[in-house]
Amino acid sequence: MGGSVLHALIWRARSGMRIDRLGMMAGHGSSDPNYRPPRLPYISVVGPLNLELEPDRDPPRAIFIVIQSPGYLAGRDGMNAQVVPAPGTLHLRLDGDTRADVAIDFGPLAGSPLTDANARTAAALIETAIRAAVGSGGFSVAGTAVTDPARLAELQQTAVRWDSGRKRFVITSGRRGTRADPSTLPDATPLPVSRVETEPGASDLAPALGLRDGVFAADGRLARQKLATPTAIAVDIRLDLWAGSQQDLAALLEAWAHTTPTRTEVATLPALLAADVAANATQITLQREGDPLTRWSLLQLEPDGDFADRLSAEAPVLANGAALDARTLRLTGPATASLGFFHAPPIALPGLPEHPGPTGYALTVGVRADGPLAAGQTARLARLTAGARTVLQVTITISNGGPNLFADVTVAADQADGTAFTPVTVRLPAAQVTAGTDLHVVLDSTRFGLGVYADGAPLVPLVAVPELPAAVLPAGGYDLQLELGNPAGITLPVRITHLHLIGRPLGPPDPRLRRSLAAAVSWRIGDPINLVRTENGFTAAGEPSGAVVVGVDGDRLTLDRPLATAWRRASTLIYSRSLFYHQRQWRRADDIMNNLFRLSAEYRVSTFLDDPLPAVSAPLVERPEVEVLDLTRLRAERDVAGTTRRPDYPMPPAAASPSVRARIRSTGSSRDS
Repeated sequence: MGGSVLHALIWRARSGMRIDRLGMMAGHGSSDPNYRPPRLPYISVVGPLNLELEPDRDPPRAIFIVIQSPGYLAGRDGMNAQVVPAPGTLHLRLDGDTRADVAIDFGPLAGSPLTDANARTAAALIETAIRAAVGSGGFSVAGTAVTDPARLAELQQTAVRWDSGRKRFVITSGRRGTRADPSTLPDATPLPVSRVETEPGASDLAPALGLRDGVFAADGRLARQKLATPTAIAVDIRLDLWAGSQQDLAALLEAWAHTTPTRTEVATLPALLAADVAANATQITLQREGDPLTRWSLLQLEPDGDFADRLSAEAPVLANGAALDARTLRLTGPATASLGFFHAPPIALPGLPEHPGPTGYALTVGVRADGPLAAGQTARLARLTAGARTVLQVTITISNGGPNLFADVTVAADQADGTAFTPVTVRLPAAQVTAGTDLHVVLDSTRFGLGVYADGAPLVPLVAVPELPAAVLPAGGYDLQLELGNPAGITLPVRITHLHLIGRPLGPPDPRLRRSLAAAVSWRIGDPINLVRTENGFTAAGEPSGAVVVGVDGDRLTLDRPLATAWRRASTLIYSRSLFYHQRQWRRADDIMNNLFRLSAEYRVSTFLDDPLPAVSAPLVERPEVEVLDLTRLRAERDVAGTTRRPDYPMPPAAASPSVRARIRSTGSSRDS
């Protein structure tokens, strides 16, 4: 409710408020009149300030979730009187059609009494052996090894537990959890079977584990749950724009007015695709972290997707030992990673840009030193070229500044005519590079030249750089080339964590923006999810495609229905709900003594109060069987039999009603109606 609204507004501010040459941050504020932001410029969000019901607003559509309870095989009670058996084989049949002969060796535990501790260890060994058999191709259907990734993932979830209350082993099928709604499947599609069985065979372990005689087997069941309809409410939020000058405040207001009209919508749980999605797909993979593309993005490399460009889907060429390792691109010695981008279109249409950054560039690169540091180590992080011209080049050199080590970052660039911009060198603590930092390089070819930021904060050049006497055109053109590392060799091993090149001199992003994405673990089963096209990375363009999350597995979400169209990774925004909000009023509240300029805007956001518990749960059946009984005949047969146990038949029906009743039995369910 309120938390998701605040997060949505802060994410919108961080992703949408990218201003030329100005580093802007956003975060939570406070209603205390003495509150001051941690830095300038800044956007703070305060709320909730008020909450009201909106009974006239239409609630969202009802959401139904189908849950598969697992089938299981519970062994014989009282196994604590037995001992851990010798090595043998457990012959399993799972879910009716998948079987395997699983070899199990209890090692030194064999012959020990089945105490609770020993039994839990034995159960873990059995489970490990089953999962090893899954990984090695030991499970088969009709003699053919199982290779389907989804089915293998189910088999990997097979669980073996020790029931300490009844002293028995229990094996549970991995086919459990949320399932696709059977009503969306073709009529001939059978419902999934969840079942565990043991079969006799050579060196059979089942009798010794109590899994043969005296067992209790139960098949899995499907249940359809309806989630409670959320309550429509309105939440009041205040947003403060803070700046150190009237001019910066005007720039903030202009940027906010462009990104946020007085009446618009905000997306909750914003997320990005880690890979393109094909039509009719029911699963999508999300990035764990990252920042959205802008209108001027030229190149973006992310660890989710193995550093393939999010715009072109082209992967960099790794050479001389460059490697992808632990979600980073590792460069050492002569290792390089290169990639071409901004290629000429096949048709030279009017209006298409021929220069990628006529007013300058912005390059954000995440870097972390890989290993101990020593004075004199150096590494060329990145070099962007247009033919023989250097568009941007970033180099790090470790220097000795007294008792502490520092990292000197030098950036250079050329103009279109080959004249070099004045290089800039800045200094930051070497420990910051060891821990990992986001370097942001800005080339403003209209006035200010080169500038460097680290984790969103501006760095002062070691030597002052004068402003440009006039606007110039930076190097650029079609068929640009990126080269990470240096084929001549680097002495400072580094790891690149991400890279984003923009054809405009935008200020640095908020360093918390990347971590504020809604990764897959942020989603719950039953959450609505929408995919929509986006042109600027943070607002929707066109109609969304909606679904419901029915499964979360690592970075992958499973949806309750197939997506009708394909979705490109670069131009897709994912969110849970789109909340309407409108501006109520603006207030000016400056603090001249502290040289603070502030504009406060109050908004009312229409949102929902969710109930995470299901409202209705009902079992599902595969095929109903209806038996029509003649009530009069049944009563007569009972009286003739003269049995002492008289069946309890219902009273005769009312006049003008048929003298029959229906008893409905369900295949796959134990309930009669």
